[in-house]
Amino acid sequence: PEGGLDAYIGSLARSLEARTADEAKAQEFARRYRVQARGLEAEVQAAVAEAAEDRSAAEDAEARLAEVRAADSELLAHRRALGRRIDAAKLAIGAQHAAASRAAATATTKTAASRAPLRRQSRQSLRGHLRALG
Repeated sequence: PEGGLDAYIGSLARSLEARTADEAKAQEFARRYRVQARGLEAEVQAAVAEAAEDRSAAEDAEARLAEVRAADSELLAHRRALGRRIDAAKLAIGAQHAAASRAAATATTKTAASRAPLRRQSRQSLRGHLRALG
């Protein structure tokens, strides 16, 4: 029976060794999976951070675009206002030119009208001198 007990103990020892080896393999696989899981978690966190940066950059770009559009609208409004001021100035200059032309025409007419009696008097005076001279 002793041989049977030794065989049984040997069988238990081999079974224990096999289980220990299997457990060591399982622990190694678990360690590898934990390392891989940490690596994947790091990649996920990096991707999340990158997505947040991209989202932040996109939000910054949208804000900048809104600023540029607002500035563009403001410049367009300013340009339109300047155009209206230029048109008003042109109309005012045209009105001033028309008024000056009318004033010049009136002055020319008055000057011609005021010279007519002087010319008449000069002709009469000249005729009188010519008659006197014979």
